[in-house]
Amino acid sequence: MTSRTIFANAKVILQDELITGMVTISDGLITRIDTGPTSAADTIDFEIHALCLTQLRARLGDRHERATVAGAQRYGATLASHDDATIGQAQASAAHGASVAECPTTLEAATACRDREIWIIMGAPNLVWGGSPSGNVAARDLAQ
Repeated sequence: MTSRTIFANAKVILQDELITGMVTISDGLITRIDTGPTSAADTIDFEIHALCLTQLRARLGDRHERATVAGAQRYGATLASHDDATIGQAQASAAHGASVAECPTTLEAATACRDREIWIIMGAPNLVWGGSPSGNVAARDLAQ
């Protein structure tokens, strides 16, 4: 059952900006802020979406991660990580039994994966373009 609360004339701070409007909270997560006709709705909608995802990850992420790993192990699926950025993330991937790391984003994370015998794969565009379009580590640097 979903619990829903609506606050009229609420004040919310997003990225150091005070926003006043009607706030809807469903199951403990902010799901909507209506600020009226003068708001930058797209920006606010994205910020609310990001906030909702952050809250959802904090609330359910560990449980979902454990269930995913357990399911993969139960069915004998190969586990892969995606976009590991830190040594800690590579350690967690290894602890879960990952054998493949898709596109680690830093040299440190890629090295940590390699040190734990996790195979590294990178996208062909990264190699062809000479680097990541989003500024992450270049495939060429990892191959050397």
